[in-house]
Amino acid sequence: MSEPLWVPTPESLERAEITRIYRALDRMPRDERLAWVLRFVEGETLESIADLLGCSVSTAQRRLRSAESMMDVKTGELR
Repeated sequence: MSEPLWVPTPESLERAEITRIYRALDRMPRDERLAWVLRFVEGETLESIADLLGCSVSTAQRRLRSAESMMDVKTGELR
């Protein structure tokens, strides 16, 4: 039995996952993308996201839920 030509490394798998995230973010509407990035990249609270986006907390929450839903659909298991 021959050895595989290429075995994925943890680094290459991480790069592939990051690429899927960027592709999903590129297809997302602006407001949802901003809410997702503020929450999951910047670590902002829901109240802070609402303040930064100039909307109510409930609107920020809706945008974040919508973004999370799109991320699930576009990237598969990613959440």
